[in-house]
Amino acid sequence: MVFTKQETAKLLGIAPVTLDRLRRRKSIFYRKVGSRVLFTQADIDQFLEQSRVPSEQGVRQ
Repeated sequence: MVFTKQETAKLLGIAPVTLDRLRRRKSIFYRKVGSRVLFTQADIDQFLEQSRVPSEQGVRQ
């Protein structure tokens, strides 16, 4: 399954302009078909995995 830029931005909870910024920085992979920019579920999953932040379990305040 492929997603448009607007669909992907909505799935990630970000603005389309932010998604464009991530693409320019090569932070998220995408496909270009003609002038259309498309994202696969694998592209989105990989981006989310790379963006993962470890929890701070065991940290006492």
